[in-house]
Amino acid sequence: MSEHGSTTSLPSPATSGVRDGLRRRAEGVRERIARAGRAGRAGRADDAPPALVVRGLSWLLAVCAGALYVAHGVRRQHRLETTGYDLGIFEQVVRSYAHGRAPVADLKGLGYNAFGDHFHPILALLGPIYRIFPGAETLLIAQAVLVGLSVLPVTRVAIRRCGPAGGLALGVAYALSWGLQSLLRFDFHEVAFAVPLLAFALAALIEGRYRAAVAWSVPLVLVKEDLGVTVAVLGLLIAWRAHRAPVPDRSAVRAGLVLAVFGLVVAALVVGVVLPAANPNGGYAYWDSLDGSRSDSPGPDIRLHEQLRTVWLLLLVVGFAALRSSVALVGLPTLGWRFLSDVPLHWGTSFHYSATLMPVLFLAAADAWPGLRAARPWPMRAYARVLPAGCLLVALVLVDDFPFRDMLHGWFWRTDARYVATRHMVDLVPDGAHVSASNHLVPQLTSRTVVSLLPDPRIRPQWVVADTWAGGFPVSLAEQNVYLDRLRGAGCAQAGAELGIVVLHCAAGTAPPAEPIPQAPK
Repeated sequence: MSEHGSTTSLPSPATSGVRDGLRRRAEGVRERIARAGRAGRAGRADDAPPALVVRGLSWLLAVCAGALYVAHGVRRQHRLETTGYDLGIFEQVVRSYAHGRAPVADLKGLGYNAFGDHFHPILALLGPIYRIFPGAETLLIAQAVLVGLSVLPVTRVAIRRCGPAGGLALGVAYALSWGLQSLLRFDFHEVAFAVPLLAFALAALIEGRYRAAVAWSVPLVLVKEDLGVTVAVLGLLIAWRAHRAPVPDRSAVRAGLVLAVFGLVVAALVVGVVLPAANPNGGYAYWDSLDGSRSDSPGPDIRLHEQLRTVWLLLLVVGFAALRSSVALVGLPTLGWRFLSDVPLHWGTSFHYSATLMPVLFLAAADAWPGLRAARPWPMRAYARVLPAGCLLVALVLVDDFPFRDMLHGWFWRTDARYVATRHMVDLVPDGAHVSASNHLVPQLTSRTVVSLLPDPRIRPQWVVADTWAGGFPVSLAEQNVYLDRLRGAGCAQAGAELGIVVLHCAAGTAPPAEPIPQAPK
């Protein structure tokens, strides 16, 4: 009893033991967090740059890259370098969404449901924008903005890991990377949505924001049917990293595992149910490219050469540093289906197929950089110091072999007389008309007419817009011009001609059908 009449109870041994245990556990957690912080800062010359610097430099580079991409895409449209396969196809799909209809691509066949070809419902997001600004330029600008947006998380992570100078160098190298150039060069594709989604998802994963990584990963299943497997790999990687974190995040582990199952289930349903249901032949249109049944595929030597060259260029742009990060595993599903395919276009570097690998590889390189900088062998530390500058140098050298090289020439920026002639000729075609057009003239017409490829054996066109000086797809220029002569002989009247661009008008039912032609893989 105290002098104030109160009693003071002494802690029991059991209570003291619990308190000591909790104190030791808290000290252990603090020590693990401190070790993680030291590991994250290992090898860096300076402390993390201020958040304002990171945001400012990241946004500046993203805006500059986006402006570059917009200029490149619009100029290509105005130089007649875009094509019906594939810009015209995607414009027809987005135009359908804009008017509240199912995604129809008449270039694949009149009334053809695009879900019979590929699964890309995310394109519906462009519908409202296209309704306000109809035209192929809308898709090209949207793609440029999406790819430019991906520069933001890549540069942000690179600056935080490598410092302002190194991070900015990696960011510029990413913005100029050949995979993005090839995407922007070849018209428009749905994977433009996947590039920023992957960049934001992987940036969140590297920064330990696991729930954000899950959230950015989920929409990938709406971009294209193969990305469900990529989502599954992302889920497993999120679960693994959350489990191995200094303070394991059990809820993030569960979320990652659920995401992995989700990705696989969606991929199976889309390929096994949705696409066959919409396809007129009742199956997935691209199984024959994976089952080894194509007789026109090149031999194994050519195949191996192309695939090794692609892998070499993929790793070269990041100085092979991506191999030291588990983040690089996210690219394996894409490389897997491409290299299993019998279609030669899938193996190389000329088309859009490597675009989704660029954010994976560059963020993997940024993730690996602190470990390189803190490595015991001094050559590794020296290599880390020059890695960002080396990546930038490689990107600049490779520009000469990829599409952005055209932007260095004055002719790229001058208005071509043939484009002016084309605009004169397509204006002769009334709105809503059914038109057959040369492949590279299709995007000049898709915003206001129903367009098919010239020649298309499935239809008898009312209007024909043809380039008699250039062509080669889907038939040779000579074969196309022979068909034009057949149309004239059948009574189709020439409505106009200027600098090789010819417009024919055919009375209903007078146009003879074209000879059957093979459809090219997309």
